[in-house]
Amino acid sequence: FNLDHGTDLALYLDGMPLNMRTHGHAQGYADSNFLIPELLSYVLARKGPYDAQDGDFSSAGSIYMQYKDTIDKGFFLLTGGSFGYARALAVAPYQDFAGGSAYGAVEAQYYNGPWERGDNMRRLNSVLRWSRGTQEDGASVTFMGYANKWYGTDQIPSRAVSAGLLSLWGTMDPTAGGATSRFSLSSRWSQVEGDQATRVEAYVVHSTLDLYSTYTYFLAHQDLGDQIRQFDDRTLVGVNAQHAIRWADVNGAPVETRVGFQGRYDDIRLGLQESVRRQLYDTLSNNAVGEGSIGLWTDTAVRWTPWLKTVAGARFDYYNAAVSSRQTLLDAPKLVTSAGLPAFLLTGPFNQGVKNAALFSPKLSIIVGPFYKTEFYANYGEGFHSTDARGTVLRVSTAELADNDGFVQAASIPLLVKSRGAEIGARTKFIEGLDSSISLFWLNLESENQ
Repeated sequence: FNLDHGTDLALYLDGMPLNMRTHGHAQGYADSNFLIPELLSYVLARKGPYDAQDGDFSSAGSIYMQYKDTIDKGFFLLTGGSFGYARALAVAPYQDFAGGSAYGAVEAQYYNGPWERGDNMRRLNSVLRWSRGTQEDGASVTFMGYANKWYGTDQIPSRAVSAGLLSLWGTMDPTAGGATSRFSLSSRWSQVEGDQATRVEAYVVHSTLDLYSTYTYFLAHQDLGDQIRQFDDRTLVGVNAQHAIRWADVNGAPVETRVGFQGRYDDIRLGLQESVRRQLYDTLSNNAVGEGSIGLWTDTAVRWTPWLKTVAGARFDYYNAAVSSRQTLLDAPKLVTSAGLPAFLLTGPFNQGVKNAALFSPKLSIIVGPFYKTEFYANYGEGFHSTDARGTVLRVSTAELADNDGFVQAASIPLLVKSRGAEIGARTKFIEGLDSSISLFWLNLESENQ
């Protein structure tokens, strides 16, 4: 299960998904470097695909983060450290602003690292937030802006170090690195009225990534080297809405039902190119992708007795992805055939199309207790992660010709891949001031091969 880039771990901030589907670097890529820890009000982590609210990329778990609505006092922090590390953070509150309260935060950070080719990492970050009321009954509007540039020293061959050809702190490619940016505008409206609660969140995000890497040094191109550029430029819009109602009593305990809707659309331009010291010379893939999804979910919690509670739910997800190629004959890779003739690897026209998929995911949790401040539980849930939409329409390889100088056929993949998880365990507060838990879990993911 891929937790490194976010493929099976869903991250959210103020209702905005951080995981990027059909991303130029990695499927589900979740860059959280724009977070300012001092502004967080809470972090909620859930393991497994057991909650009906959790959708794409949540097979292993989900993490929900929320920024503070108000800041009582402004502050300024200045931090320095080894290898050129420096960070400055300024936060200023504005009380009684436009019928609510507001604050602004600006962060700047620099880091050079221990490498011979310094990282020269320069990061700027900003937040503007207005809110009124509380998280449960109020509203907020938030702007976030983030930009980062760096050089990155990748892995190096141990044989070159042992032979004295390369320092342990050296690099095979001094131009590896990248640049990224993220700008977002999000809003929330929530209301509690009697036994009912409603929450609506909407957002628009624009993000970019340019990443230069050299994973295989000179394996494919002994003369030019194997540097590649991965790029992603997208705008995504979305909305989350949920309504909770306590509508009945069982043995004096309320029955609560939640219903929710999640919608998202990504307008993406992404691709993979070959380069020499960040100078591009051909394009393996260059795509425009429009990917939209809707998710409907519901669950009901019932406490049947003082010691028995169940939460039963389900969600339905529908995805549609349209992939088109922007590769041209002029920027396609140039190869030499077995007859010594030049050829163009123009694969883009063959690797485009429209795909859609739908999944139904049931969920069930049983909680027994508490007994002596201890409760036992059993969970079962089905979830999923989406795959790179480009792979769903893949027909020919983007990097090679067959021995007969024809295109190499490639296998496509499904748009959605189902997961199934189960867990049994116990949690206790039997010892005052100490929360303890033990669990045994199982998680299975279907194959991405058709």
